[in-house]
Amino acid sequence: MSGAAAVAPILVPFDGSAVAEAALPYAAALAGLGGPIVLLQAVSEPQPILDILSDVVLTADHLLRLTRDAAMTDLDRAEHLLHRLDPTLAVDRRVVVGDPATTIVDAATAGRVGRVVMTSRGLSGTPAGQLGSVAHRLTEANPAPLLLVPLETSGETGLRRLVVGHDGSDHAQAALTVAAEVARRHEASILLVGVVESGGPKGTPLDHLEMLDDRVAAGVLADARRDAQRAVEGAGALLLRQGVHVSWETPAGDPATELMAICRPGDTLVIASHGRSGATQWGLGSVARRLLQGSLQPVLLVRADPTEEG
Repeated sequence: MSGAAAVAPILVPFDGSAVAEAALPYAAALAGLGGPIVLLQAVSEPQPILDILSDVVLTADHLLRLTRDAAMTDLDRAEHLLHRLDPTLAVDRRVVVGDPATTIVDAATAGRVGRVVMTSRGLSGTPAGQLGSVAHRLTEANPAPLLLVPLETSGETGLRRLVVGHDGSDHAQAALTVAAEVARRHEASILLVGVVESGGPKGTPLDHLEMLDDRVAAGVLADARRDAQRAVEGAGALLLRQGVHVSWETPAGDPATELMAICRPGDTLVIASHGRSGATQWGLGSVARRLLQGSLQPVLLVRADPTEEG
C-alpha cells in the first residue's frame, strides 16, 4: 500500500439518520488502526421565516446557525459511535452549506479522498432496490473507490471475505488491486469470481445454447469456461505470491445473479464500474448497476473509464 493511500481520508457523508449510521462500522473497519475519517454533513442554505405580514421572524443567518449547530450535534454522535468501535480513529467533522448532493459529490471528487463510505439510501426514503440521489451521483462521478452499504445488509462488518468480480479486463484488475490492498491490511480472504456469461462466434448467450448443435454448444461453453478459469487462476496465483488467502470460482450464468448468489452474510462485493464484452468479459456497466441496486451485502465500486481498456 502506498503512502498516499495510507494517509488519504475516508469520507463518510452523514445526514444524522439511523439509516446513515449503518455505514459507520464499515468506515471504521476500512480505516483500521488510527485511520483518518471525515464525517461530512451538507445543509441547505436556509431562507428567512416571515410572518403573515412579511415581517422577518427568523433571519436566514439565525436559521443557518441553528442548522449548523444541529448538524454538528449529529456529527458529534457519529464520532462517538465510531470511537466506540475503534478509540484510535482520527475523526474530522465538517458541516458544509449547499445542495447536499452537489456538495458531497464535490467533496468526494476533490482528489484528496481515499475512499467514500455511505449507505445506498438516505433520509429521503428511497424505495428498496433504488439508489438515493447522492449515492447515484457518486457512482457516476466519484473517482475514489465507493463502498455502498445497503440497509438490508446482514452479518459481521469485519471485512472477512471480499468477493471480487473478475472478467479478465484491466478494469477488473484495478478493482482486484484495491481488494488486495484491503485484504492485506485486514487479513481478509478473497474469492475471485469469473462468470461465464456468453460464447460462440456471435456471442450467443449461454441461456440460448439450446439453439446450437449439442456438440457446438458444449464446445462454446468449454471454451468460455476455460478462458474464465485462466483469468482467475492467473490473478489468484499472483495474490498467493503476495501472501493473500485467495480462492476462485467460475460459475456459468448471468453475472449479477451469480455474484449475488455467491455472496453470503458478512461478505463485501468488490467490482469495477465497467468491464469488457465477450465470452468471459461481461459488460460491467450494466452489471455494476444491478449489483449496486440489488445486492444485500456491501458493494465496493472501483471507478473505471470504459474508454481506457487496453
